[in-house]
Amino acid sequence: MQKRKTPGLESLSDTSSKTVSPQLLKHKAAPRGGFLILTKLCIVFLQTPLKTHYLDPANKTVNKTGDLLMKYPAFMLHALLTCLYYLPVTGTKAQTKLSFNAGANVSKVSWKESSNGVAIKNRWNPGYQLGLLTTIPVTLQQHSLHLQTGLTFSTKGYRQDYEDDIHKGILSVNPWYAEIPLNILYRVPGEVERFFLGAGGYIAYGLGGRWTLDYEPRGWDNGSVEYTDISDQDPYDQKFNYGRRSDLGISLLLGLLISERFTLQLNGQLGLKNIAPPENKKMTKEEFRNRTLSLSLAYDL
Repeated sequence: MQKRKTPGLESLSDTSSKTVSPQLLKHKAAPRGGFLILTKLCIVFLQTPLKTHYLDPANKTVNKTGDLLMKYPAFMLHALLTCLYYLPVTGTKAQTKLSFNAGANVSKVSWKESSNGVAIKNRWNPGYQLGLLTTIPVTLQQHSLHLQTGLTFSTKGYRQDYEDDIHKGILSVNPWYAEIPLNILYRVPGEVERFFLGAGGYIAYGLGGRWTLDYEPRGWDNGSVEYTDISDQDPYDQKFNYGRRSDLGISLLLGLLISERFTLQLNGQLGLKNIAPPENKKMTKEEFRNRTLSLSLAYDL
């Protein structure tokens, strides 16, 4: 059985306008106002002091100074974005694009009571995502690439069969995340570069969420999602403890340029961080990581 409590039991710009000699044309800077704005928003978001928990690897205890957990990723993100900002932009067709992105996703978790334990079964849970993305063309050792980043809102979680002495049904847990992706895209060469591949990572921060328990043959219960220490849980508050609030992982993606303004993108995310909650301010043997597959449509603004 899962170590955490199960809710419901205790209480029911145009750069091609001028002709330039190929010998003189090396790199032309594309408009980057949208990139700068998004970068500042991301850094402000990450450096805002947050009352969360982080694990100290030295003594495996938990300190309530979540500002430190978010400050180091913010510093690394800031340094990386700064370096990428000063990379040369390719050719006269290079343009920085800002787009609105929305779509559907399915998610589940990789869950074990211990590293050598049996995986706890759960199923894909439907959800959605939306946000703003910016795509910046860059060159790296004469290869034309694109950097994709932004800020999105995404639902994750899982579904699980539930049964006790009285009830039987399906538990759906839906945490909400603010997420910053950072991917490198490669467009497959051709007369029209319609297809692209990408890889990178993401960092995310839990904002809350909801859970529902649908009983068979009828009836239901619900509540909110929290991120806290197991020992701090209130057994009667109708809250589901999803684990640690911050998350990070890697991502792979495939994309198709449908038209001049619309892009279809398939994205898979693999959580690397064990977000299982601590107990009595100490690490437990439990392992709990997010897995997400999404299909979204982006519209260039």
